[in-house]
Amino acid sequence: MLEDKKNQLPKSAAFTLTLADSCFIQTQRLCQWCGQAPSLEEEMAISNIALDTLSYARYLYQETINRVELPETPDTLVFKRDARQYRNFRFIELPQYSFADLVLRNLIFSSFLQNMFQRNKIADEKFYSFSEKAIVEIQYHVDHAHNWIRRLSVGTAIAKQRIQSALDIVWPHTRELSLFSEEFDVTDHLQSQTRCSWHHRATDLLREVGLALPSLPDRYRCGYDGYHTEHLGRLISETQSVYREFPGGIW
Repeated sequence: MLEDKKNQLPKSAAFTLTLADSCFIQTQRLCQWCGQAPSLEEEMAISNIALDTLSYARYLYQETINRVELPETPDTLVFKRDARQYRNFRFIELPQYSFADLVLRNLIFSSFLQNMFQRNKIADEKFYSFSEKAIVEIQYHVDHAHNWIRRLSVGTAIAKQRIQSALDIVWPHTRELSLFSEEFDVTDHLQSQTRCSWHHRATDLLREVGLALPSLPDRYRCGYDGYHTEHLGRLISETQSVYREFPGGIW
């Protein structure tokens, strides 16, 4: 099983597994907003973003399987690992209590993911066709999030307070994204091959609408090293409940 080789994963497989887990957990959090969005149009937008993100997770899980040559499937990676074996970024697993949480985290994650796919498009020919399509789709995700952040930041005092509070919670967790880039040697590559890093892009967008960025911690326990919050355990338990109750079930 893949989890038995966690500490022996090839670097390329660890890279794709972290992105796959992050995409999958982000999909689950987005789906929790289906039926709660502020308008029917937003219901459709969030659903489409979730479907796109789930397709990235499936592709990246399959890439991970191909790189470790084990008899796994994307389904077994999702439904047969417990929360401690997931490698997703920690801020992805935090509950999205408000619409401000949703759009802000989607901006940060989408900006980061777009740069990661840009890196793979350049560095790995196998990723080229997948990355070409994904980069275009993710630009829509970024634009959608940015438009809402702009509207909330110039709206009522309550709206501005909520988007700033959401930023205060999530921004310190973005330290993990920088550490991930450093560990997998993508920082210099991205800065030289793309116009700007995800961090510069997100920072510019947030400052443009007048939001104050909190400072980043010097030290951080990363989700891709197995450090998670209690929220992930509850989310994984709910996600896997039907699969575990009816193992091997065919619908």
